[in-house]
Amino acid sequence: RGGVARVEISCEGKGIGRARLRIPRPDVAAISPGGFGPLSGFEYRGALPGCASDAPEIAVTVFDSLGGHELLASRVVQRQPLVVTAADGERAAALRLRTEKMCRDLVGRKESRESHLLVFTHSLAIGGGQLYLSELLRNLAPSLPRCTVVSPTGGELGAALEELGIDVIVTGRHLPNDVESYEGQMRELSLFISGSDTTVVLLNTLGTWPAGDAAQRLGVPTIWSIHESFDLEHWLSGAYGHSDWHPYVRDRLVATLGGADRLVFEAQATSEMFARYAQSRRRVVVRYGVDTAGISEFRQAFDRPAARASFGIAEDAVVLLS
Repeated sequence: RGGVARVEISCEGKGIGRARLRIPRPDVAAISPGGFGPLSGFEYRGALPGCASDAPEIAVTVFDSLGGHELLASRVVQRQPLVVTAADGERAAALRLRTEKMCRDLVGRKESRESHLLVFTHSLAIGGGQLYLSELLRNLAPSLPRCTVVSPTGGELGAALEELGIDVIVTGRHLPNDVESYEGQMRELSLFISGSDTTVVLLNTLGTWPAGDAAQRLGVPTIWSIHESFDLEHWLSGAYGHSDWHPYVRDRLVATLGGADRLVFEAQATSEMFARYAQSRRRVVVRYGVDTAGISEFRQAFDRPAARASFGIAEDAVVLLS
């Protein structure tokens, strides 16, 4: 037929999204008699929408490029929402008060020093949000007395930032999943932020919100560059890789969005998605730019025949990049 164009996921007969295509599945390619290639997999990550049933039916429908479609599979899943008890709320409040007391003590001891921009990002590997940050700091670096970038994982961009005179710290820290670990991370981050004598915290991507929460508890101004255009529940399930995150972490994410001095977006549509969490005066749209000069320089130096030869691709072959 016409090949797979899209895979749609539905819950109780209502569409909830499209699956990501071309996931590597060499195991399928090895055993399939139909000639499926190694990129025949697909995946959909997201929270199930609210529905009356505790056992909704999830269906997968495949559409081809000629307009045809076929129900691939369906499955009934059990919804098991996490119950937040009164004891959970009391424990969260007690831990939060403990952290707030420590923050007040730290602020009282803090001395005024030169400006220090403290940046938290989710990764230093090559990616859209990371390249955005790298370009931003490249332009800011000459006017920054001090700048530190903190990331849970390293990557190619770390060395580039260090060449600009920026201190790079790779922590290996993961997102906290429950009340105890969240408030424990708040105390850890509060000590670090206060000890850094930072004057402003810049957050890059949604996954850095715990650092923003800690900074706001210390009274440090926060600017937050948000690139993700997802509902918070869907994003949290994707970020954690499961849906068992404690509702408290979502509550703190929402509170941090509401407490940020500025939320920066690349698109007006994304800004409007977050309108429920922050007033318009605190939401700013700064659109992406395209480095046309850099693209032209790359094209002039790029040897296409040599690149094809290095991958064993014929000069007249059609190459589709996905």
